[in-house]
Amino acid sequence: MEIQIQNYEKYCYKPDIRIRNYYFQWDTGGLGLATHELNHFRNFVHKVIPVLEQYMIFLQNDNNIDRNDPYRDKKQICIRDKYNQKTSFLMFIDSQGSTIFFREESCEVDIKPKPQYGYDAYSVDRSKIDSNNSSSNNDHSNVKIDLKWLLGELLFDRVK
Repeated sequence: MEIQIQNYEKYCYKPDIRIRNYYFQWDTGGLGLATHELNHFRNFVHKVIPVLEQYMIFLQNDNNIDRNDPYRDKKQICIRDKYNQKTSFLMFIDSQGSTIFFREESCEVDIKPKPQYGYDAYSVDRSKIDSNNSSSNNDHSNVKIDLKWLLGELLFDRVK
């Protein structure tokens, strides 16, 4: 199923974010944020910077890692900051110090079978997105979808 974001122009803002010795490098190929989300996202980045070093030390600590674990280099910590009931910002940090940020949004979609193709093909009724009305028709089903897109990465500015 292909999902298209309507009014994607409102997610095009990628302002310069610099806090202490860190700067945010936006993903060049993806979407940004809506203007009303920018301050909350900046505050989220500002809150996580003081604890980044502690998380990296925790991830690199040999006492916390099983040497026989084949995924020991893949360990991550995820921090989620809820913007509202539907939208969250996520930060993943790994033992190499990479900090990747995502925007995640939840919505409910009403899916109904297309009669001309039978019950194997489904269509999304865009007029029912995020509606809380329960359908009396048994052919419909509401499905929760989480959309997540890469925002970018927080980098240490070695040259001031």
